[in-house]
Amino acid sequence: MSGVGTTVVDGIQEISALLPLLGSEQCEEHVGSALYKGFIYVCISPISIFGSLGIVKAGFNVFLASLNIQPMRFLGAKKLIDGGFRPKGSVAPLIALDPEHPNRFLVESKLEKMLADENIDNVGNLTVSWDEGNLMWNLKLVLFTLLSAPLGLAPYLFFILKPRDLETSTDPFLLAGWGFPIIRILGSVICVVVVQFLIQIRVLVIIRMRLLFMSVDRIAKDMNINLESKFHNLSWSSHLTSETCIWGLQDWLKIYADEETNGTNIKRCFEAARRRQFPPQSRLTKFIRPSADFTLHILLAIGLILSVIGYIGCFNLVSNASDTSAGPVVWVALEALLSVLRIVVWAFNPSWDDSKGITFNLRLASHSPLITCNKSDDDIKEDGVVPVDRSTTFLEEIVAYTGPLPSFNWNNIALYYILTAEDAPSPCPPNATLHAILYVVISDYKEQTCRALTKRPGDDHPFDIYVASLESDRRSTVVNLKFKTTNDGKRVLTTPKTHSLTADTRFMEELARHYDKIIAQLRKRKKIVGFRTTWDLRRPSETTLKREDLEEDEMSVSVVVVDGKQGSQLGETIGEKETHSKDKIEEHDSNKSDIDHQEVEEKEKSNEGHSGIEEHEGDRIEEKHEGENTEEVEDQKDQEDKGGGEDSEGGAERNVEDGEEEDEKREEGEEEGEWEDGEEEGEEEEAKEEDESQKKAEGSVHTSLVSSDPKRLSGEYPTRLVLQLTPEDVVYIRQGQVERRWRELYNRLEEWVEMFVGLYSEELLQDVPADLTFAPGESVSIIQKYEANEAEYLLIECRTQMEHLLAGIAIKWDSFVHANHVQMVKSILENTFPESETKMASNEDKWLDDDVKHYLRSRREKLRGRLLSEWQRLAQSTTRSRVEAMRARIDIHSKSCRQRISRRKYHDPESEHLLGIWNNRLQRVDEQISVSGNQLLQPGDNEHPALSTAVGDQAIDTDTYLVNPQYQKDMEERLNKGAHELQRIQEESQSTSSIDLVSDFNRMKDRCRKRAQQLFSKMKDQSDDFMTLDNSEYLTSDVHSTRAYWSKDALQERRRLMDRSHKNLVVSDASVNNVGGAANMIRALKISQEFVFIDFESSKLSSKDVTQVVKGLKSLSGVTFRSPDGGRAIQGAVLQNVRAAMRQHKDTCFYQNVYATDYYRKGRPYIVFPYPKWSSCTVIFNVQEEKDYILTLKHCMTTSAALVDIDLNDHILERTWGLSQDSKDFLVDEDIFLPAAHVKTNEPNVLTIKLADDSKAVYWLSDVFLPVRPSSSTPKKTS
Repeated sequence: MSGVGTTVVDGIQEISALLPLLGSEQCEEHVGSALYKGFIYVCISPISIFGSLGIVKAGFNVFLASLNIQPMRFLGAKKLIDGGFRPKGSVAPLIALDPEHPNRFLVESKLEKMLADENIDNVGNLTVSWDEGNLMWNLKLVLFTLLSAPLGLAPYLFFILKPRDLETSTDPFLLAGWGFPIIRILGSVICVVVVQFLIQIRVLVIIRMRLLFMSVDRIAKDMNINLESKFHNLSWSSHLTSETCIWGLQDWLKIYADEETNGTNIKRCFEAARRRQFPPQSRLTKFIRPSADFTLHILLAIGLILSVIGYIGCFNLVSNASDTSAGPVVWVALEALLSVLRIVVWAFNPSWDDSKGITFNLRLASHSPLITCNKSDDDIKEDGVVPVDRSTTFLEEIVAYTGPLPSFNWNNIALYYILTAEDAPSPCPPNATLHAILYVVISDYKEQTCRALTKRPGDDHPFDIYVASLESDRRSTVVNLKFKTTNDGKRVLTTPKTHSLTADTRFMEELARHYDKIIAQLRKRKKIVGFRTTWDLRRPSETTLKREDLEEDEMSVSVVVVDGKQGSQLGETIGEKETHSKDKIEEHDSNKSDIDHQEVEEKEKSNEGHSGIEEHEGDRIEEKHEGENTEEVEDQKDQEDKGGGEDSEGGAERNVEDGEEEDEKREEGEEEGEWEDGEEEGEEEEAKEEDESQKKAEGSVHTSLVSSDPKRLSGEYPTRLVLQLTPEDVVYIRQGQVERRWRELYNRLEEWVEMFVGLYSEELLQDVPADLTFAPGESVSIIQKYEANEAEYLLIECRTQMEHLLAGIAIKWDSFVHANHVQMVKSILENTFPESETKMASNEDKWLDDDVKHYLRSRREKLRGRLLSEWQRLAQSTTRSRVEAMRARIDIHSKSCRQRISRRKYHDPESEHLLGIWNNRLQRVDEQISVSGNQLLQPGDNEHPALSTAVGDQAIDTDTYLVNPQYQKDMEERLNKGAHELQRIQEESQSTSSIDLVSDFNRMKDRCRKRAQQLFSKMKDQSDDFMTLDNSEYLTSDVHSTRAYWSKDALQERRRLMDRSHKNLVVSDASVNNVGGAANMIRALKISQEFVFIDFESSKLSSKDVTQVVKGLKSLSGVTFRSPDGGRAIQGAVLQNVRAAMRQHKDTCFYQNVYATDYYRKGRPYIVFPYPKWSSCTVIFNVQEEKDYILTLKHCMTTSAALVDIDLNDHILERTWGLSQDSKDFLVDEDIFLPAAHVKTNEPNVLTIKLADDSKAVYWLSDVFLPVRPSSSTPKKTS
C-alpha cells in the first residue's frame, strides 16, 4: 500500500500545476457575469485554486478593456480584440467591442436596441445613475468575499501545521505554508472585487458617452449642422465608439469653437449635453475621475500579480512535499471539496444577491400627448373610417409623457393605435369630464387580415373585437382603418374565435397586458421617472418587477394624509389594510361592480348569434355605465380578500397626479436643479416629496378627482378610473366637429343645388319643349326655335347662378374653418408648451437651459407639423372632391343639352353656341382638377382657387337687379335677332298669316322675359337662403336650427314644397320635424311656390305662424287649421288674398271646411270634402265674352258615390259629372259645362262646388283648371 500511496502522491505532485486549470472557464464566466447573476458567484470563486487562472484571465481582459488614454487615443478594448482576447460572461463583454459592429462597444449597440424597444426617442432627457442600491450591493460583495475567502486556506492546513525545520529556510513565512496561499487568495479577492468596480464604471461611462453623442448629434442635425461632413474633418459616426467621436469633437472645438457660427452652436450643444450626462456633483462623476480610475487599475494589476505569484507558490508548495507525506492527498481532497461546495453555491443562485442594475432617469413631458385623431368614437361609428398611428409613432409620444413602455413583439404582426374621445363633446356641458378610448389594431402579415380591439371605460371583460381593414392613403403616408359594417351601418362586432390571433389565448393575454400597461401609465405618471435594467441592458424579470411594485405599493398605502390629518374614512380603511397590496384592493373593486353585468352579458351572448352581438354592443356599454357606481369603503374591508383582476387600478393610487400637480409646478425649478447638478442626491429628496404628494392625493380621492388637471384621469368611475380628455384634446375634437360639419353641410348644399336645378329644368322643359321633334312633313317655326333656345339659356343661367352661390358660401366657410384651425393650433401649442417652459431662463446652467428649450421647441414644431399636415391633406382632398363633383354636375347638364339638340331635325347656329358654353365650362373645371391637389385656401382669400373660375360669370346682386343685366342684354339681342329674322321671312313670304306670326312672336318674347324674371326671383330667394349660412355659429354651435334646414330630410321636404305640380299641401308634424321646426317650415313655405290650399295638420305651428304663411303666400285661397285658436285671423288673411286676386281680375278659388291628404291613391295631394253642406270650393273667374264655357275638374266621387252640387252665379247646374265608373275609382279629368245664360261678363263669376246635403260619402278634388275655356276650344290650360 505504501507503494500505491507513494505513486498517488507522486502523481498528484506531477499534475498539481495542471489541476487548477479545472474550473478556469467557469470562474472566468462567473466573474464576468456577477453583475447579472449575483455577487455570490464571485464571492465564492477564490476559495479554490481550481479555476484561479480563470479569475486572472477575466481580470486581465477587464483591465485592458477598461483602459483608455485620451491623449494617446488609446482604446484598450481595441487592443484586446487585436490581441485575440474577448471577455466572457454576461456583462464583461459589454465593455469590449461589438463583434457585429467592430468599431463600437457592445454596450452601445445594446443601448440603441434598448432605446428602440422602450420607444425612447429623445435621449436628451435621459440620464443614467449609480444609485444607492448598487452601493449596497458592492458593500455586500466586498463583505461576502472577505468572509468566504479564508476557506481557501483549508487545503494548506496540513502543510502549515506540519513541523518544519525553519532554521534552514531562508523565507520561513512563505515556506511554512502560510505565504503563498494568502497571496493567491488576496490577489484573487482584489481581482474579483476590482473587476466588478471597473465593469460598473466602464459600462456607465460608455452609456453616458453614447447618450452624450446621440444628444449632440440630434441637436446638430436639428440645426442643419452635418458633423460627418468633410468640412468639419471629424471622426463622427454612429458606427464608431462614442468616446472616439467625443474626443475628436473636443479637439475640434478647441481650435474652431470661436471662429465660426457652427462652432459656437456645437459648443453650446456639447456643453449642455455633457453637463446633463456628467453632472459635476454626482457620485459617478466624482468616482470616475482619472485618479480613481488609475487607482483601480493599479489595484487590479497588483491583484493579478499576486494571484499569479500565489498560484505558482502554491504549486511549488505541493510539488515539494515529502514523498511519504499525506499533504498532497489532503490538498487534492480539500480542493475538490471546495470546488464541489463552490458548484453547489453557484447552483443555489439566490435572488437576494442580484444587483439592482442600471437606473435610467427619464425627464417626462409636462403635458400628455394629443389624441391621435379629431374624430370621436361616435364619429368613427358613423363614418366607419379613421386614421391610425403606427406603433413607433404612437409609443414614442406616449413614452415621452409616461416613461418607458415596451413594444409589443409578435412574429408577423404589426400594431396600430387609435387614442380618441369616447364622448362627443357636443351634448356635454363645457366643464364636463370627457373620456378617451384606446383602440389597438392588429394586422396579420400572413393572413392579410385585421382586427380592431378596445375595452370600454372600467371594463374588466375581454376586448370588444371589430372586423376591419387597413387602407393606405395614396396621396400621403396616412393609414386609415375601415370598419366592416352591416347593412344598417353598425360595425361588425365579432368573437375571438373568428381569427387565428384573437383565438390564441397566449396572444390575447400578452395583448391585454400591453393594453392595460398603456392605460395604467397614462393614468399614473411622475415628472421624472426612473426605470431599471439589468447590467446587460435587459428588462428585469416580471417576477422582480412585481415584487418591487408590491413593496412600493405597500409603502405607499401604509399612511394616508388628508389635509395634514389622518382619520378620513378612506385613510382609515387603507391604514388598517396596509399589509395588503394595491392590486388586491383594485381586484375587489373591479370585480364587485362588474360581476352582475358580466353574468348578464355572458348569458345574452350565449343565446345570440352574430347579429345579436352587433345589436348587443350599445346595450352592453349602457349596462357597464349603469353598474359602475361607487362602492362603500367599508365593503372593501369585508370583501377585499376575495381577489379580482390584477390589472385594475385602485381608486386612491390612481389619483397621485391630481395631488401632485400643484407641487410639481411649485417645485419645478428645484427639481430642475436637482436633476441637472446632482441627480443621485436629488433622487432621494424627490422620492420623498412624491411620496408625500401621493399620500395627500390618496386621502383626497373623493374631492379632487374631477378637476381641470390636464392629466388623463377621470372621477366618474371611482373604483376603476378611465382616461380623461385634456382641454387640448377637447379643442382638437371640437375642431374635428367643425371640419366634419363643414364637409357634410357643403355636401348638403351640393345636393340642394342639384335638386333645385333638376326641378327647375323639369318644370321649364314641361312648359317649353326644348328637344323639338316633328312628324314627317312638319317643320319648326321661328317661335318654337327661339323659345327653345331661350329655355336652354335659362337652364345655363340657373346652373351658373346656383354654382356661384355654392362657391360663394364655400369661400366664406373655407376661410372660417382655416382661421379656426389656425386658432386651434395656437391654443393647443400654447397650452401644451407654455411660454414659461419654452422661454425659461436658468441662471445656474445656461447651456442646459438652451438645450431644454431646444427640445421643447422641436416637440412643439413636430406637433405643429402634424396639425398642419392634417389640414393640408383635408384642404387638398376637399378642394379636389368639390371640383370633381362640380365637373360631374356640369357634365351631366351638358350631355342633357347635347342630347336635346341632337334630336332636333334642323340646323341652328345658336345650338353650336350653346354647346360651346358647356364645353368651355368643362374645360375650365378640367384645368382646375389638374392643379386642385396643390392649392390650399389661406385666410383672407376672396376667391376659391378651384370653384370661382369654373362656373362662368360672376353672380348677380339680387338686391339691386331683378334680372341679371348682362343676361337681360344678351337675351334682348337674341330676341331682336329673331325679330329681324321674322321680318325677313315676312318680306319673302308676303302672306296674310305673317301678322299672326308677329303677334305670336311678341307673346313669345313676353313669355321669355317673364320666365327670366321668375328665375331670378327664385335666385333671389335662394341667395337669401344661402346668405343665412354666412355665420360661424352655423359650424361651431352644437345645436343650430339652420343646420336642420339643410339636412337630407329637410332637402327632400323642401323639394316637395317647390314642386309646382302640387297645388295642395299637407303640413304634418313629420314635415315640420323634417325641416327642423316651425321657423324653418315657415321660411320654406314662403319661398316654395304658389300653393292654392294648405292643410296645417301639424300641432307645432301656432295660429300666428299660419297667419304669417298665408300673408306671405298671396296665391293661398284655402287653409285648414286644426286648433280652435286663431281661426278667425287665419280666415281673414285668406279672404284678403282672395279679394286681392279679385281686384286684380285674377281667377282664384276659396275653400272652406275641407282638408288635404296624399296618403291614399298617391299621385299628388288632393282636397277632401268630408262635411255635407259645409265643405265647399268657390271658384271665381272672369270672361270677356258671353258664351258657353268649360271648366275642367280633376276629381273623384269615390266608390261610395259622393253627391256634389255645382252652381254658377246661384244657378244650379245639371249634374252630368261623376257618372262614369272611372270617376268613382280614380282621380279623373271631367269637363263641367257652363252655359252662356248664366255667365257674366261685366263682373266676376262665382261657381260653387259643394258636397250635397244628402251625400253619404266624401268627395275628392285634386285640381281646378283655370282659366275656363270656351266650349269649342281644345286642350285645357293648367294654372
